[in-house]
Amino acid sequence: MNLYNRMMTSDFAYELLGKKDYIFLYAKTQRKAKEGGEKRGSRIKEDLKPSKYYEIEYFSQGTSNEGKIEEGFQVSGFDNQSKEYHSLRKREMYDFLDHLFSFGKKLVVDFTLMNTRFLGSFCAFLNMFQWDEVYFCYTEPGKYNKNEHDDYDLKNTTMGFDQIPGLETFSDSSTECDWVVFLGFEGSRLMRLEEESPSSRRYSIPHISIPAMKTNWHNAAMNANSQFFELKINNQEKLDYVSAINPFETYNRLTCLSHNNSNVRLVISPIGPKPVMLGCVMYVIENENEMLLFDNPYQEGSNTAEYGASHFYDLSYFVRSVKNKRFIDEEEGE
Repeated sequence: MNLYNRMMTSDFAYELLGKKDYIFLYAKTQRKAKEGGEKRGSRIKEDLKPSKYYEIEYFSQGTSNEGKIEEGFQVSGFDNQSKEYHSLRKREMYDFLDHLFSFGKKLVVDFTLMNTRFLGSFCAFLNMFQWDEVYFCYTEPGKYNKNEHDDYDLKNTTMGFDQIPGLETFSDSSTECDWVVFLGFEGSRLMRLEEESPSSRRYSIPHISIPAMKTNWHNAAMNANSQFFELKINNQEKLDYVSAINPFETYNRLTCLSHNNSNVRLVISPIGPKPVMLGCVMYVIENENEMLLFDNPYQEGSNTAEYGASHFYDLSYFVRSVKNKRFIDEEEGE
């Protein structure tokens, strides 16, 4: 299924949503963020002024002896209720979504500052409910903060390679695959992911996100991944491009790659912008044999400053049309 372009400008979205009754979801600013450094995470909420909203705070206690990430999230919002959920797995996420659904069938999700594991799991279980309308939104950073080494290695911690609940692959790891990687500023993360990528892979298929929100950011991404290009890319592989702000383009690109290589599964590693991650999640929801190979970064503190444009994405058709086959098969077996 191709989704084409279901993006909306913020002005159009504000006018559209101003006439609707919906529940709004957004992520809490990290406790250790520098003052003023992550105002973009609440910018859309301040503009929309939703009457019903919940703030999400993801937390992790590390990993178990088996290498599983121990995590949960806390929600608080307009009804002065606060609740803690101790997992991202089906039962807890279903309970949370059921609570949201009790307020109505229209949902708006600001994923600007959402932890990527929460975002993936939330999306994986989202279509278990019959939503009328679902919109996601994202605000670009104004600039990225460099670290003490004068580069953009942005994440404080990576928690390991535990798969995201609800997005686990059904395929055999020995099956031939192509590794599709969406590059960001963090070359060290890419090299760690390369070590974990399947030995059964046929090609590496790297993508850079353009147009970069700032011209020099594209150059920074190229420089950060120079070691990967020099050591890991052979003459049968080439660099390709996707939009930095359009998850539907990422989704459609992966769909096209899959159709052109129908006998080879995809292993997908999104390191680039959050909208690219959303597009990868959407694709993996629909394709249970594909794998999201991800190092689960956990950000503490601010890695951006100021903010740029906001973008809205209409996922209503996707949520209504695409079912997560992991749960269809599970329900048929019960």
